[in-house]
Amino acid sequence: MYVKTGLISMPNPTFKVSAMAALAVVVFACGRMPEKAADNPFIAKAHGLTEDSNGPTFTTIDVPGATATVARDISPTGDAIVGTCQDAVRQSHGFELRNGVYTTIDFPSDIATKVTLTETNAIVREDDVVGAYRSANKFHGYRLREDEFTKIDFPGATDTAAYGINSGGDITGVYCDGSLPCGGSGNRGFLLSEGQFTLIDFPGAIRTSTIKINRSGDIAGFYEDAQGLLHGFLLEGLGEEQRRHSGGMFTTFDFPGAISTRAVGLNARGDIVGSYCNAPPCGASLVGWHAFLLSDGKFTPTDFPGAHWIRAVGISARGDIAGNYLDFGGKMHAFLISETPENPSGGSSQVEVRNEDLIDVTAEDVDLGTIL
Repeated sequence: MYVKTGLISMPNPTFKVSAMAALAVVVFACGRMPEKAADNPFIAKAHGLTEDSNGPTFTTIDVPGATATVARDISPTGDAIVGTCQDAVRQSHGFELRNGVYTTIDFPSDIATKVTLTETNAIVREDDVVGAYRSANKFHGYRLREDEFTKIDFPGATDTAAYGINSGGDITGVYCDGSLPCGGSGNRGFLLSEGQFTLIDFPGAIRTSTIKINRSGDIAGFYEDAQGLLHGFLLEGLGEEQRRHSGGMFTTFDFPGAISTRAVGLNARGDIVGSYCNAPPCGASLVGWHAFLLSDGKFTPTDFPGAHWIRAVGISARGDIAGNYLDFGGKMHAFLISETPENPSGGSSQVEVRNEDLIDVTAEDVDLGTIL
């Protein structure tokens, strides 16, 4: 279904900037010192150093010492994963995993401003990531580029979070306008391009979440309808001229038979990953969610072996998929599904899950900000 909508362009926004030296250090805040490739099976498998050459390689990613690990994105080249982890005292930190080394990302606190949570949500290249942090129970977006933080607040918003960035520096995210209690989850979407914010609302939606943006300027996300159900969308045609006039074109989609669908990952060739819920409850509960890949108009369900809850959050140019799953002991892990050279077009592995086997874990049980 195609829907046209005009986008509100906001010239000369109040773009708050706070440039500070980054605190992205090698000593990792969630636990032990970083691991090298020889100690970490993710690194070997991510680079094809595995005996399994019959299909995709499934790899669990756990930040050393963390009580929970949540991936948020994979770089376009597939050589880095970013996300959020929780330490033993429930403090959340952003992280980047590259070349076998975990690096912490924490937005700096000062005497007046104590940061209680940092999440790293997207990466476009080395030393260029975006995310959100929480201070005084308010979320702010940020960009970390070349060891310098830039604070991002949508004008007039009560909360802001950045979720996507492309090679041109365009940033997507969500903000809360105060009409709903939403925090870092936001209730309206935005595009920040060349210092100018563009408001993005799906027509008639209660909430709109603009998550990832690719190098062509296409945006993947999801919206909530009046019944409280979620639907995925792709927003195309957001060039500068189109933003001023027509505002682009929405394409909505739902995984077949699903109650709710979230689209949160997008690569340059237009492949989309996300999650769908086919068994209630489908709200804050983590039960009933499964991952999917949407490529060339075809859905492929993708479940991680040994998981009873799974969500895909990012996809690289070659089709590597990053995401998260909950194990049967109730612990959150990140994962990587990487393709072997013999199977470059993709594949899936499914695990049968019975509803009676699931434990009810909600997003509130793990303080990791906004779980996609």
